[in-house]
Amino acid sequence: MSQRPRIFAFSLILLSLILITIRLFQNQGTSTFEMGFGYEVSYDFNIKGNPEYSVRTFLPSSNRRQQVTIIGEKQFSAITLENQNKVVKWRGSSSSEKGLGVQLFFKARSITYHIDSLINYSPNSDSGLIQYLRPTNYVQSDHPKIRSLALRLSMSHTKTLDMLESFYNYVLAMPSANTSGLTDAVMALENNEASCNGKSRLFVALCRNMGIPARLSGGLILEDTTKKTSHLWAEVYIGDEWVPFDVLNGHFASLPAHYMELYKGDEFLIRRTAGVPFNYQFQIRKKRVNDFP
Repeated sequence: MSQRPRIFAFSLILLSLILITIRLFQNQGTSTFEMGFGYEVSYDFNIKGNPEYSVRTFLPSSNRRQQVTIIGEKQFSAITLENQNKVVKWRGSSSSEKGLGVQLFFKARSITYHIDSLINYSPNSDSGLIQYLRPTNYVQSDHPKIRSLALRLSMSHTKTLDMLESFYNYVLAMPSANTSGLTDAVMALENNEASCNGKSRLFVALCRNMGIPARLSGGLILEDTTKKTSHLWAEVYIGDEWVPFDVLNGHFASLPAHYMELYKGDEFLIRRTAGVPFNYQFQIRKKRVNDFP
C-alpha cells in the first residue's frame, strides 16, 4: 500500500471523528446562572376541620440546572422517591384548621441546547425508552387525528431538527386558552386552542407518533408574587439528552432560570383527600443570593 492511500484513509477516519465530536458538542446544553438572584418559595397549604386528611405534592430536586435547599417544613409524614420524583406527604387528623407547608431556597441556570442540524431522522427503537413512545390517556399519540397531523407536518423532513421545528411551530402558533382545566392532546387539536398542559401534551403526542421519545415535565414559573398556577412543558430525547421545549411561552430547546422543575411525567401537582376543605398557594420572593443561608 502506497503512502498516499494510507494518508487518505487516515484523513477519512480523522474527519469522521471530528464530525462525531462536533455533533456531540452541538447537542450539549449550555447554561448560565441568573446572576446574583434566587427565589424563596413557600408552600402554604391549609386544611380546615376534618378528622382525617391526606395531602401529597412534589418537592424540587437539585440537578445540574437547579439548586434547592429546604429550610423549613411543617410535620412531613413522609418524603419518598416515586418515578424519579421527590414526593412529600402529610397525613393526620385534626378537628380544627391546620397549616401544612414547605419553605425552600431556589436558584437555577438558564439552559440552551444546540441541536445538530445534520442529525438524520429515524424512529427510535431503544427498549429503555419505550414508555416515552407509547400513548397514554391524555397523550393519545396513536389517535388517527394525531397521526394525520404528524404525517402532514413531517412531510419531506429528513432531519430531526426540521421535524421538531415543524411540530413546535404548529403548536406554538395555536391560540392560548386561559384555563386551569385538563386538556388532552386530542382536545387541544380539535379545539385549536389550549393552555400549557394541552399544548405540551399535543407536542409530545406528535413526537411519539413519529417514534421520537418525548415526555412531560412540570413545575412553577417563579415570579415575585403569590400564585396557585403551575406550568407544564415538554422534553424530547435527542442524542442521549432530554431537551426541554415550552410550546406555550416560546422556549425552543431551552429553559429559563426562573423555571423550577418539580416533577417528570404527566402528574397532578397536588392530590388530597376528597371532600376536605383545602386552600393552597405558593408564596414566591425574589432575593439576592447573598441573602440565602
